[in-house]
Amino acid sequence: MKTFKKYVLSHNLLLVAHRGASGNAPENTLSAYRKAVELEIPAIEIDVHLTKDGYVVAFHDDDLSRTAHAKGQITDTNYSELNNLEVGSWFSGDYTNEKIPTLTESLEIINNKSYLLLELKPFSKDPEVFVNKVLIDLDKFDYLNKTLFVSFDYDILQIMKQVEPKSLTAGILNPFKYMLPSQIVGITKCDAIVCSINELNDTIMNDANLHQIPIGCYDVDNIELLNKSIEYQVRGIGTNFPELIMNELIKRGIYGKSNSNKNK
Repeated sequence: MKTFKKYVLSHNLLLVAHRGASGNAPENTLSAYRKAVELEIPAIEIDVHLTKDGYVVAFHDDDLSRTAHAKGQITDTNYSELNNLEVGSWFSGDYTNEKIPTLTESLEIINNKSYLLLELKPFSKDPEVFVNKVLIDLDKFDYLNKTLFVSFDYDILQIMKQVEPKSLTAGILNPFKYMLPSQIVGITKCDAIVCSINELNDTIMNDANLHQIPIGCYDVDNIELLNKSIEYQVRGIGTNFPELIMNELIKRGIYGKSNSNKNK
């Protein structure tokens, strides 16, 4: 695989399986990642936390109630306790054996088949330790240059750049603390901005274009929202239904299309 940066510079659009192929399998599970790899989706987004005993695990929420049917915060729980939980039955009875995977287990599936968007969740009690643990896991697979780190937590993005200056980062627009893309980049020195497709508007894109900031959007889960993302010429599309969006992009002759600026 070429590096993440070379891929995005040589393609007009990056398609991302949000939390894996989460419309087909329970989010942030090995089954969802396997499905995305099977579909040959270029990139997979994973949410990660640091457990109480220092494991990097794939899970979206800060508490365990929604998908694990358990009480407590994930950062206050040891991995051995998490490993006794199942996180698939809420989605379908076919997934009752799904466990909360570690980042290492996830990378064993994704390794050199898809790029990685790693969302660093903003609940870590020791963000510097969190960042270093993530980098250690990525180093096992030589995946730093195939990864984009994203977060709502702008402090943790700054820490990532300080600890690993070669890292690629993207700030996620915070709906509770509105800032323009250029303001976020000014604070974090990040390389791109990510927002919900529902947040995407002329103000955001005009600011991004003025400052040459790449924009990606997520929750592009139907054709109407895909049309909006294409009209705004975003550089990345995150979707819970990657097969649907991929097939539509193929039909339109957009998917996998090279960027004319690839040699610049």
